[in-house]
Amino acid sequence: MKLTWFSVRNCLLLFIACLAVLAISINIITSTRWANFRQSEIFKLPAPAERIRTTTSTAAPRKENLIQEITGCYDRVLEPSIEQRGEYWVLFNYVPARQRYRCYESITYTTQGDYTFLDNLIPLVERWNGPISVALHAPGYDFSNTVDSIAYLRHCLKASDLIKKYVTFHIFFSTSHIPFYTASKPPSFTLRNSYKDHFDCYKTAPYANKDFKALYKTKANLTYPINVARNIAKRSAQTHFVLASDIELYPSPNLIPKFLRFVEENRKLIERKTKKVFVLPVFEVLLNQTLPSNKTALQKMFNAKRAFYFHKRICSLCHTIPNEKKWISSKEDSKLNIFTSTKRQGKYRKWEAFYIGTHSDPIFDERFSWEGQSNKMVQGYAMCLMNYDYLVLDNAFLTHKPGVKKQRIQLIKFRSMVYKTQQIIRKYVKPQLQYMFGRNDNCYL
Repeated sequence: MKLTWFSVRNCLLLFIACLAVLAISINIITSTRWANFRQSEIFKLPAPAERIRTTTSTAAPRKENLIQEITGCYDRVLEPSIEQRGEYWVLFNYVPARQRYRCYESITYTTQGDYTFLDNLIPLVERWNGPISVALHAPGYDFSNTVDSIAYLRHCLKASDLIKKYVTFHIFFSTSHIPFYTASKPPSFTLRNSYKDHFDCYKTAPYANKDFKALYKTKANLTYPINVARNIAKRSAQTHFVLASDIELYPSPNLIPKFLRFVEENRKLIERKTKKVFVLPVFEVLLNQTLPSNKTALQKMFNAKRAFYFHKRICSLCHTIPNEKKWISSKEDSKLNIFTSTKRQGKYRKWEAFYIGTHSDPIFDERFSWEGQSNKMVQGYAMCLMNYDYLVLDNAFLTHKPGVKKQRIQLIKFRSMVYKTQQIIRKYVKPQLQYMFGRNDNCYL
């Protein structure tokens, strides 16, 4: 077939069009590759997948531990701060522990007192081997002895390394009784920077002075705001689980790892929406006795009448646990289990239980002092109204500092304050709590 000029021209035009399309496509591809090269190589931006991982998300944080997954806890910062709490100045984390904790890693033992009780920290830290948060009342010149006692504990004892590692100290005092300022102090002096972390260990421990009449607190006729102290120590705990206790109550050894394993193995119980705390039975031993190292040793001391239920001769209803005879006679196990469960009602209506709880449990009512008594009763009543379950642990306990109390000297010495406290509870506190949480005639205050 003979080709015409018209057909040749059309073929050339079609060929040129194809070349143009091919050139445009090549330009687009190379331009995109160059753009990507420019972004990822020249400007060093992360690859798309990396950008997704580093973008801030509103989703819940990834759980890093089974206990964190079970409890949904979050970490808390351990940093010094100065705050007002009602009529008190508080130096939070005034001398912080070296060790920091994630919320799921341990249990914090929270406690309180003044510097004359600090000798108790030695057996306490040795048995606990975990974070301790202690709030110290230090008005007036008691402040100086308090900071010196802290320095002595951190530098002059066999247990000093443990105290540095685990114990965080908070100090508080009334706004009307601020530690003394003298002209000899430089203008730059502040209470924030007054602590010096050293001590002449040839000197006697400042807390060894047990002359309570010489305390500033005594001279100024001050009461001890025990619930303020309890709340300060508890608020500063880094961990989800907290044991709010008295400084003269020492826990059975290895309680922390046993309880954390218990949490992991009893996930459904922990995740249950009911309010609950895990109670530790409390015992006392005769003066000069060695503290029991485990439940088996406690049983031997109990059977030999060298150990007793706590405050049995003073307020048996305050610390009686359900089926206490069965508890003390049951064989020790290497694991923690729930011995029994009850409410703070009936026979246990006056229970002043010591327990492992969390930050979500009710705080202690700060209107009450140590001298006026009933300072733990109010919290117990609130927890009863809130329908708390008290789950008693079977292979863990607290032991009071050796020595058995036989009478409540407090009730006699501070009789007028005890009476005033009871009047405040009856007229104001009980009606307020019933108004907040509802009435329950099975709950006692």
